[in-house]
Amino acid sequence: MSKALAKKLGFTLLAVVIIALVIFRGRIYEGLGTKYLWVKDQQDVKVDKSDPEWLDKYCKLEIRNLPKVPFANKGLEKDVNGEDVQEYGVPDISLKKFIPEDKWFETEGCGLWYKYSDEEAYPSVGVDYAFRIDVANTFTENVDTLITEAMDKSWKKISPISDEDAGRPFTMYDGFPLIFTRENKKLNTVEYMTADFGGSTFFMNFYVYEK
Repeated sequence: MSKALAKKLGFTLLAVVIIALVIFRGRIYEGLGTKYLWVKDQQDVKVDKSDPEWLDKYCKLEIRNLPKVPFANKGLEKDVNGEDVQEYGVPDISLKKFIPEDKWFETEGCGLWYKYSDEEAYPSVGVDYAFRIDVANTFTENVDTLITEAMDKSWKKISPISDEDAGRPFTMYDGFPLIFTRENKKLNTVEYMTADFGGSTFFMNFYVYEK
């Protein structure tokens, strides 16, 4: 065996060992060639249900178990108190067909809102930026794929929804808003995660109500 071939095989073996160690130490998802989305282990969120504000507190803690945004961004938009997690009440209208009417105003909501620019975000998920609808649709489809792969298996994906229900032009990729749901039997809650784009902001929202 030549020295050049032996050296090449040595580098290949080293690369395989490094990749194996990375996979062993933490779960990764590969998408779109070179993009990796790290998935955090789920942190057990404990709340005191005797606290009248427990749903609100649970929302703000559990939302941090959602996957991080898989494209380049400028970080989280802060609320008026300088906190990363946004707090609000009425759920997104895209959930109108899923949340029972008698639970609508009892639902707690909170969000992580990421600021970004198209010029930086597109290439970070394998899309050359251009101001065209087909390019934008490819970008959003790639983001859909990455987040869907990264969601914890306790979640069930229920999007896409119709253009009418989403308030979405028919020319746009139909995967957004992303909508996932699950039941948390430990807390007797029904939970939703939504994600959507708007005004150079990517909105990841969490909603929860007690059954």
